[in-house]
Amino acid sequence: STGFEGGLDVSWLTFNSNSTLSRIQVTTDNSPIEGSEHLTMDANASGTFVQNEAWLHLDLSSETDVDLSFFWKEFGDENQTGLEGLYFSDNAGASFTQVAIFGGEDYADNTWLNIKLDVDQLAIDNGLTLSATFVIKFQQYDNASIPDDGFAFDDINI
Repeated sequence: STGFEGGLDVSWLTFNSNSTLSRIQVTTDNSPIEGSEHLTMDANASGTFVQNEAWLHLDLSSETDVDLSFFWKEFGDENQTGLEGLYFSDNAGASFTQVAIFGGEDYADNTWLNIKLDVDQLAIDNGLTLSATFVIKFQQYDNASIPDDGFAFDDINI
């Protein structure tokens, strides 16, 4: 589990589509749900769309009954179907399958939502296996900065 206190640990990698405009950061800004820090994704300038990804690498090869829970909030985000959500990979990120959609327009702005998912059932439903190279990817597509647009994540538990 992580509340992002002190940053990202070695299980996490981040990627973005534009190193100048994309922004993925652990920050105290914008009211974390607990503690003093959380993970945020947005663009640092308006007008240009960017894709932000945070990959959580896990060895789930001998696991069963795997659950994922986390807190998520959006900041005026538009629904970007197919570009935002939660993705799984059972091959170290060589390919991903979207297993959950984050539809920003469907939720109240700047309000924490607790999301709970059955990882092993979602993997089975999508033709994936719990492997030694399993990756859970949190992805956001954006064209403005928080507090007008973007996502925040906190207290991620497996």
